[in-house]
Amino acid sequence: MKSEYDLSGIDAITHGDARAARELRANIAVIARRTEDKSLRDLCVKVLEGRESVRRVFAHSSFWDMAGKSIENLEKGLDQLSDEQREDLMDRVGQERTSDEDIAAMRDQEPPPEPPADRTPPRWG
Repeated sequence: MKSEYDLSGIDAITHGDARAARELRANIAVIARRTEDKSLRDLCVKVLEGRESVRRVFAHSSFWDMAGKSIENLEKGLDQLSDEQREDLMDRVGQERTSDEDIAAMRDQEPPPEPPADRTPPRWG
C-alpha cells in the first residue's frame, strides 16, 4: 500500500522520467528478492511502498556487497569472451567504445590521487 506522501525519492532521482523510475523500482524489487539480508529486504519493501528513501538502500552495506559480487561476476563473464564476442556484445547494447588512441592517451596521463581509505560511498540523487 502506497502512502499519501512518497518518501522514496525515486521520482526526484530519476528527474520525473517515468521509464527510469519504473526501471529503478524493478531493480529495487530484484534486490529485495535476491538479498539474504533481512534488513535490506525489509528496507527495499518500504522503499517500494513509498515509506523510506531509496538513498537508504544505496547506503546499506549489504547493497554494496551485492553490487561488488555482481561486478565481479560481470567481469569474469566478459573475460571469458573473445574480442569478437565482446565487440558484438557492445554493438548489441549500443555502448560507445573508447578509441585505441584515447586509451593510449589515458595511459600516458598521471593517475588521479587515491581517495582516503575511510571514504564512504557517495550520496546518490
